[in-house]
Amino acid sequence: MALALLSLLTIAIVGPVFARVGEVTPAGLAYRAYFNADLFVHMSVVAELAKGATPPLNPYYPVEALPYYWTYFTLAGLFAQLRPTLPVDPGIMLADIGTALIFLNAGYVNVRNLGA
Repeated sequence: MALALLSLLTIAIVGPVFARVGEVTPAGLAYRAYFNADLFVHMSVVAELAKGATPPLNPYYPVEALPYYWTYFTLAGLFAQLRPTLPVDPGIMLADIGTALIFLNAGYVNVRNLGA
């Protein structure tokens, strides 16, 4: 029961923030300032994976392959291949929420096993 409540609390906190990523405006998609730093690099890695490039091209030096740091985005790349008309950021957000749930649930289970 407590594990389910922790998961719901996580989604309740993170969900509204992630729901406004890439918000549609009359001028196009709008991104909050705190998402620009990494999100656009992550989107480029996912876009390369959606093209079928394995490993993807390095977004900082596109003449060589990205040797690491791309396997986390394979699920988002698959999402982008299955839904090519959607922007790639929803797949990244789903992976981030899933990762947050895994880490929080693992932390909860560890704390419970330690006797707390």
